[in-house]
Amino acid sequence: MPSVVQKIAVISSLKLLRDILILFSRYNRIFYGYQFTYLIFCCIAGKQYRKKEVTAALMNIYERADEFDIIVIIRGGGSKLDLAGFDNYLIAHTISVSPLPVIAGIGHEIDLTVTDIVSYFSAKTPTAVAARLIDHNAGFESKISDKASQILQSAQQIVRNHILFVNQMISGLAVLPSEIISRNAMFLENQMSKLAFLLNPKSEVIKTNLP
Repeated sequence: MPSVVQKIAVISSLKLLRDILILFSRYNRIFYGYQFTYLIFCCIAGKQYRKKEVTAALMNIYERADEFDIIVIIRGGGSKLDLAGFDNYLIAHTISVSPLPVIAGIGHEIDLTVTDIVSYFSAKTPTAVAARLIDHNAGFESKISDKASQILQSAQQIVRNHILFVNQMISGLAVLPSEIISRNAMFLENQMSKLAFLLNPKSEVIKTNLP
């Protein structure tokens, strides 16, 4: 599945269309505020239509796969017999060759269909599907935030190290001339002392060299 999901192809019955859009929008707005785009591929509810409608919708989406990030199949409840329509080989095979991740939100709390098994992941309700997708995006955002914090900390440490280096260089430049002047002053004082000693009339060196 992409790191960030934005473009969603939704396969569902027409009567669920409004509820699905409200559900995604409300959950997303309350918690995160991510931007999603949807395209609905409607199927007629009922076991007798499900095989034909679902597979036709899937094939239609596959032909436009570059327009979407994922496919979501949602069923809005119903009897266990109605759910059995998704225990179908043709639907399962069509999902298995999908170029996009297929998410199923068709199950009951305890029942599992073949469609659930072959999907990228399945959730029991449309609400759970919405929560899973939004949490998926939130997880990626959290990773990006963590990386950004690490980069910021590394950059701040580099800046601190350079500031310390520059300050040390400045301190060194301030001390170095003083040391040079001090050493030269001592040298001159020593030379002056020697010269004074040599020029002293009482100096044994001068007496020795007198005619």
